[in-house]
Amino acid sequence: MDAAIEKWCAEMGTTPEKVVTMYLDEKFKSATVEGELLAKCENLKTLSCASCGLTTLAGFPALANLKDLSLNDNRIADGLEALVGCKALSSLSLANNKLANVDDLKAVAEELTLSVLELEANPLTENEDYHEKVMTMMPTLNVLDGRDEFGNEIDDDDEDDDEDEDDD
Repeated sequence: MDAAIEKWCAEMGTTPEKVVTMYLDEKFKSATVEGELLAKCENLKTLSCASCGLTTLAGFPALANLKDLSLNDNRIADGLEALVGCKALSSLSLANNKLANVDDLKAVAEELTLSVLELEANPLTENEDYHEKVMTMMPTLNVLDGRDEFGNEIDDDDEDDDEDEDDD
């Protein structure tokens, strides 16, 4: 992971201490969050590590400014409690992982104030009442898998509205 962070920072002309956004999708392969550089990314607000082979988040550093974390398309089955040190985290994407039980989210639910959570294509979503359980467990959550607390789909594409107005 350190090599991917070094390369990203070099390409962006910055340092781990100053980087604000990092997209490391498919840039490293590891079952765990390893290395020392991620912990030095104290100004990081957005991090994406999709398709990196992660199976656990144990060892994930407390990144106080991290707001948006995308970990889609990994094999994460545990270690979510490591994210409780990321107090600013408001959006977490864990789609297409191996999370099997709603209770796996308990530490995150108790310690963080997430507003957006993506869990699609995890084994836990096969339980028909998972949406209700997660929304109840996380009272600050506004959007779960693209749906609001009532299960209504959230349309985040305002372009469709603009196009309708132009058809006069």
